[in-house]
Amino acid sequence: MQIKDIHSTSETPWEFSVRQRIEDYIIEYRELIEFSQGSPLIGSLYINNEKIGKEELFGGPFLLKKNYLYIPKYVRKLWMSGFILCKIDLRTGQMENIGTIKSLIYLGCKDER
Repeated sequence: MQIKDIHSTSETPWEFSVRQRIEDYIIEYRELIEFSQGSPLIGSLYINNEKIGKEELFGGPFLLKKNYLYIPKYVRKLWMSGFILCKIDLRTGQMENIGTIKSLIYLGCKDER
């Protein structure tokens, strides 16, 4: 599987592809919104037409490495909101949160060739 990273695109948290086919996977955002004026876009995430999570909202862009998608997940708590890095297994849809809530997650990747 290829590695998809920010260096190969001009995507930002405000402008990114809403549908991409990468090898055997179709990764798609639906119902995109701004959670406040000028904020990054967030929406429901679908992988091969299967919704990921129930009420979770995700931002972009994402990184794809092997069978894992790394993506900003929008989190709203009582006194704060923001993004947490989420690792999603493309084969099972299982999610794992990594780190703490940040106001913005802008993913990039080091080229280790």
